[in-house]
Amino acid sequence: MTTGRAPWSVTVLMAAGSLLSMLALSALIDGGGWLRTVAFVIAISCAANLAVRAASRSRFLPSAAALAAAVIAMIPLFAVNQEGGKHLLPTPSALGDLWRVIADGASYAASTPAPATMTVELSALLTGFAIAIFVVADHLAASWRAVALSGIVLMLPWTPAIFLQYQVPMWALFATAACWMLAMGAARSSAASNRAVPLTGAVIASAAALLVAVLVAPAAVGGTGWGAIPRFNAPSSLDTSTRLNLALDLRNSLTVNSTQVVFSYVSSGQHPPALRLYTLRDFDGVTWTRENDEATDLVPAGSSGVLWPHKVSGWDGLDHVILSFDLANSAERNLPLPTFPRDVDAPPNWHYSPSRDEVT
Repeated sequence: MTTGRAPWSVTVLMAAGSLLSMLALSALIDGGGWLRTVAFVIAISCAANLAVRAASRSRFLPSAAALAAAVIAMIPLFAVNQEGGKHLLPTPSALGDLWRVIADGASYAASTPAPATMTVELSALLTGFAIAIFVVADHLAASWRAVALSGIVLMLPWTPAIFLQYQVPMWALFATAACWMLAMGAARSSAASNRAVPLTGAVIASAAALLVAVLVAPAAVGGTGWGAIPRFNAPSSLDTSTRLNLALDLRNSLTVNSTQVVFSYVSSGQHPPALRLYTLRDFDGVTWTRENDEATDLVPAGSSGVLWPHKVSGWDGLDHVILSFDLANSAERNLPLPTFPRDVDAPPNWHYSPSRDEVT
């Protein structure tokens, strides 16, 4: 039995939806630029898919062409041999090195707490993941007209943000869902001219997706006023290190369950009323944010005397309390500081920013 050719718009919408779905991971990554790389490789993969689909009625050749084009595009971007030399052609050694870089990215992602600093290996992993999302979603939607099922694939990148309680751009979630539903409409319109297609499955899937998008997802990713989903303790084997989520959300912070010791300290006198890691100065009515750029006023923390944005007079005559810190399982780049003037006995690689009042 043969079926009518799926319209080219379905493939384009699957490509757009795959790219938008990757924005769900933006809160888990510290650094930009990787989305441009993902968009470039997805565009090449989509073009190869459309070209082969226009010339063939095969269900599998367009998907194979899309995957091959993506791999060829990723080799000069990511494949590096043991000596640091880049590959330009898809030779067997280039394919092996590309796979090694992606595997290194997977190991880095598994061992690094979020938000993870962007690296070439992590960028390769994210690009490969995006291509896998696109190829599978498009194969279901365009080759088999299972557009409703392809929506599950498009929503896969949103699961880390939901379960790890990170805030993500809600407009990207709705835009991803919009691409999916537009693809269902395009496929339905094309199929209607060939044969009657049962709508029951598509209607049920669409209703379920809308229910998740409207009721569950906003609450899961930090929406307000729509309830809360249960929190779960992470397996102890994963409790290896912790970094503070700078997308501060009071509800999330108070309901996350963890038994991990982040750091400990001993005081020679009174305990400080508060300790601060970061300074957030901008508030948009919903969230606090900070500058992403590196501070330009860094000075050595251990040899700069009193660490305070302004001059402190009579320092030697004041009563001093000594705090000795053990950072334990913390993966923070910043040192916890009391919220009053202090000096720090720290190794040479620790620096102080007077403008941010942070030791990094």
